[in-house]
Amino acid sequence: MNIEIIKYPINVFYSKVSVREHSIFKEKILSVIDEYPEEIDNSAFTKVDWKDVHEPDREWATLASSFIKPYLDIIGEGTGYRNPMIHQIWFQQYKKMNRHPWHLHSGQFVGVYYVELPKDAPKTQFVPSWNQSEIIDFDVKEGDIVVFPSMLLHLSPNIHRDVRKTIISWNMMYDYPSKAVEERLG
Repeated sequence: MNIEIIKYPINVFYSKVSVREHSIFKEKILSVIDEYPEEIDNSAFTKVDWKDVHEPDREWATLASSFIKPYLDIIGEGTGYRNPMIHQIWFQQYKKMNRHPWHLHSGQFVGVYYVELPKDAPKTQFVPSWNQSEIIDFDVKEGDIVVFPSMLLHLSPNIHRDVRKTIISWNMMYDYPSKAVEERLG
């Protein structure tokens, strides 16, 4: 059976905002993450708490969610959405030879906060669905939050240097269009 698939390119975006209080938050969050044990026999991460993702009362997750939420409000208003809701939140820490292979997320959007991103650490990459032979780096630096559609195929490339990269990631959705969008569309 021969079925033709027709692709219609649409604009897919990611949003980025820099966290003003990054140095304060970085110190607080890393002091908590540093207490977690390193993973054993895990080539993807040095530290990760994905297994605890359904426990929302984790100390660092409560702190991070309250800190991140105002920035999600800003991103939402700027892209036509409001009422962000984080469904799952976790951290990932990478060192030399760690990588997170190509993957997707659940929900409408994915958020990533770059807690530690040394200049020579690789940035998250994605493949646009309209051109699957192209690989693009997110234009980010330490202290940035990005939000992108969950269907965007992405990875954290292999770390080749002796550096540490730490991110907080979450699955989320926006509940309503922004008031400005509602007013424009009637």
